[in-house]
Amino acid sequence: MAKRSNGEGSIFKRNINGKEYWGVQINLGSDENGKRIRKTFNCQSESQAVQIKNEHLAKLLKGEIVSPNQIFFKDWLQEYLVKYKKLQVRQSTFDKYAMLAKNHIYDEIFANKQIQKITTKDIQNLISLKSKKYASKTTREIHLVISMAFDQALKEELVFKNPAKNVSLPRIVEKSVEPLTDEEILHLLAVTKNHERLNRMYMPILLALTSGVRRGELLALQNKNVLIESNCIRILQSYVKTSIGNIIQEPKTKASIRKISVPAGIMKELQKYMNDNPSPEYVFTQLRDDTKPISPRHFSTMFEILCTDAKLKTKRFHDLRHTYASQLLTLNVHMKVVQAQGGWSDIRTCMNRYSHLTGGLQAEAADKLNTKFKGLF
Repeated sequence: MAKRSNGEGSIFKRNINGKEYWGVQINLGSDENGKRIRKTFNCQSESQAVQIKNEHLAKLLKGEIVSPNQIFFKDWLQEYLVKYKKLQVRQSTFDKYAMLAKNHIYDEIFANKQIQKITTKDIQNLISLKSKKYASKTTREIHLVISMAFDQALKEELVFKNPAKNVSLPRIVEKSVEPLTDEEILHLLAVTKNHERLNRMYMPILLALTSGVRRGELLALQNKNVLIESNCIRILQSYVKTSIGNIIQEPKTKASIRKISVPAGIMKELQKYMNDNPSPEYVFTQLRDDTKPISPRHFSTMFEILCTDAKLKTKRFHDLRHTYASQLLTLNVHMKVVQAQGGWSDIRTCMNRYSHLTGGLQAEAADKLNTKFKGLF
């Protein structure tokens, strides 16, 4: 006769091919059609059956046993990104997650495994493989996508734990920053100002060098957010290229929504530019349509041409942002001010990236202490 405990499981004798066993059956609930799901074990003795039953019921109470399913991780990841993540993040961030899934996860080690069969070792193997080929930031982002998908699967009781939690990740290695020198800055501006076709890039490049704005923030800058009297510009949005076209979206982080102080002389140049190139809404617009911002891709292409003509080592517009931050630090501007002006959410990002430029500040601090304690030696 079966021995039951609160309807959660049962122990019974069974005959298999003429041999007696003690069976253990655990009730795992019901599937989406209302059909009861059970898990059965065969044991050599009644005591072993009791032990297995108690162990599994304890795991069941802790949430360490979930209903078996045939869901493949690739299918779940696709569903997770579209059904959940797309509602939570900016379009450009969603595009990045989708790209990481497509290029680095779907066709790799465990893409065709059922979600409940994926182990920490499987994910570790993938991360170790990727870390040999890609930057630590990319590898960590691959892990983030996997871990977020498992977190949601855990909430929906598709798995009983997140196997990505205990994976070892590569240490973060900041790329070395190579800002433009003063000579390169002046040369780039001179080449741009005198360029036959691309001289209209002079003002956006000059503003980027003296404000540290990102490309998307610059292109989305509206007339109403240029505060001439207070020598400031307000950054409230960004114009970016996405899988659904060029769109206006919120900035990268909350810290990116900011007011940037701009040198008075630069603001006068910007005011003159706006007077000479009037537009109904945006400061920097397309030649053929002054109602639309310049396309991000076209803007980068024009900048690359200018850098080539100026024979500069960089081709990235983002390096102007690094140049701006570097200029402030070499002028002994406090790191916290640099963070606020640049819109970095974490001051550690600035410190890790630009700490090699603060040698002057450290020397100055030592000199001040030397003066203060001079009478002691």
